[in-house]
Amino acid sequence: MQRKEYILKEILSEAELELFLRLRYGCFSKSASGLFINENDKAIDVNYYDRNSLHYGIYKTHPLKTELVGYFRIVLEEPTLANHWVQNISSRAGLSRITNHKPASVFPCLGIYPHSSLEQGFYAKKKAAEKAGEVSRFFIVEKERSLKLSLQIIKGAFAIGLLHLQHGFVGCFNEHSKAYMKFGFRQYPQSITFSFDTPLKQKKGIILYWRTSYLTSELEKMFKNIQDPFLANNCLTISI
Repeated sequence: MQRKEYILKEILSEAELELFLRLRYGCFSKSASGLFINENDKAIDVNYYDRNSLHYGIYKTHPLKTELVGYFRIVLEEPTLANHWVQNISSRAGLSRITNHKPASVFPCLGIYPHSSLEQGFYAKKKAAEKAGEVSRFFIVEKERSLKLSLQIIKGAFAIGLLHLQHGFVGCFNEHSKAYMKFGFRQYPQSITFSFDTPLKQKKGIILYWRTSYLTSELEKMFKNIQDPFLANNCLTISI
């Protein structure tokens, strides 16, 4: 059976980011996560957090072209290079009211958690020099979706996150948490699972967290084996 090859790399242009934001809208609007997007007739999923994010695309390689098949972002605590791109994209689409609305929470998952004390407690303990972020809006288009590819992308996302952060968050449905826990994530201390309604049924949500001190020597070695080629080539090649 012929292997499939994918490339994971940072999105480094406004035009390319807009393509992924449109693809993101299409994927999320058809899923249980549809309640997290702002419905609009321009079919672009964009929000304030995109201005503070590093954006990464997943591409399937073909002999003469590449195909956009997935995405994730790492939300940081301050604006990134994408800040102006997101403002331009949202302005053209008439969605500036969404990207100009600054949420109360620093990260998306903390905004949906039912108790603000979790975020307050985290920042009361975090050292000022330490950086925190959240991996979010992860998706793979349905025709390419598989557990094997998902785990490879999640592993790559965390390895890249470690290049920038000392603390990481993920908010997800409870049934997806085991995939993240394989790579060092734990349920955030003193947090609880929480319920919310999706278009199909009620779901349980969970806030996952890691910090550099959680990493075992085995995980550190595994992530370094991902980081080295990513930094050398500005991309990560994944064969499935």
